[in-house]
Amino acid sequence: MKSDPENLANLIKKVKKWLIMSRWKKIQWCALSVVKLKNKIVYRRECILTIQKNMRMHLVKKKYGPKIKVISKIKSLQSQTESMKNILNQIKSDREQKIAQESLKSLVNHIDTTIGKIKNSSIINENQINQAYNDLFNACERDFRKIKSLLENQKNKEEQERLRRIQDELLKAQKQKEDDEKKKIADENLRKQKLEIETRRKAEESNFQNSNKISSADSEKKIKDEDRQKENQIAEQEKRDHDLALRLATEMGITDVDPIKSPAKSSSTSLTNIKGKYDLSKWKYAELRDAINTSCDLELLEACREEFHRRLKVYHAWKSKNKKQNNQSNLSNNERAPASVISVNENSYINNSISRKNNRTLVFS
Repeated sequence: MKSDPENLANLIKKVKKWLIMSRWKKIQWCALSVVKLKNKIVYRRECILTIQKNMRMHLVKKKYGPKIKVISKIKSLQSQTESMKNILNQIKSDREQKIAQESLKSLVNHIDTTIGKIKNSSIINENQINQAYNDLFNACERDFRKIKSLLENQKNKEEQERLRRIQDELLKAQKQKEDDEKKKIADENLRKQKLEIETRRKAEESNFQNSNKISSADSEKKIKDEDRQKENQIAEQEKRDHDLALRLATEMGITDVDPIKSPAKSSSTSLTNIKGKYDLSKWKYAELRDAINTSCDLELLEACREEFHRRLKVYHAWKSKNKKQNNQSNLSNNERAPASVISVNENSYINNSISRKNNRTLVFS
């Protein structure tokens, strides 16, 4: 080796290199072991913490788990009491609603007391907690059934009342229908009676018309006789009126009557005197004549005389005014009064005939 120094130097160099590499590897493995040890220590510490947490959790769960479960169940019972309050508001009876409200209020107080007892007590066990919950559950179910039964009774009463009203309405409708049918039958009978009466009236009217046609000759003869009697009466009345007019004119000293001026003045004066106490403008000549001949009242006699004298002057004025026309017309000899007076009499005659005919129609109907 001494004879080969170069080979020896290379060998020494390789040995030094190997030493350095082995030392670095030991250092690396030492650092890795330290890191693994650190990680193992951390892992074991975490495992210890997990064991401690689980143990504490188990102890707390064992101690407070039943309380929490029962309190959550009791909270659900409280929500059920809210639904019971809504049902209770539907009850309309004040007495029953008051009793149910008192029972529900006592139940709510019992629930609150039980929750406080479970929370605050440290010596209560699971069996006691379950027993308290069962008592609350049974009380809640009992009150709920009671309130529900009250509501069902109320609904049954309302249904019965509704059925009663429907029955009453049906009976009323049936009665109304029967009344309508009776009224319809009565109306039909009345219509038939009216039809029979109308048929009988028409038959009687036709018989009456036939009898009138048969007795037309006799009636015409009677009318002619009546006309002849009326003419005789009119002539006699003219004679009496003429005698009375002459007598009145003689008593009053009237010799001539002015056909235009005198009647107007006299009529206005007479009307003024008559309106003072007596209204004789609507009296007939026969009534005036009878009053003059029979009355003992001087004022009435004087009023009758003035009215008769006024009418006489009006008559003479009309007669003298229409004298020329009457001379030209041959019909003037048959006229006894002005046309207005005749038209008034004709109208009154027509009206009386119409009224008699209407009365006869009413009698037949």
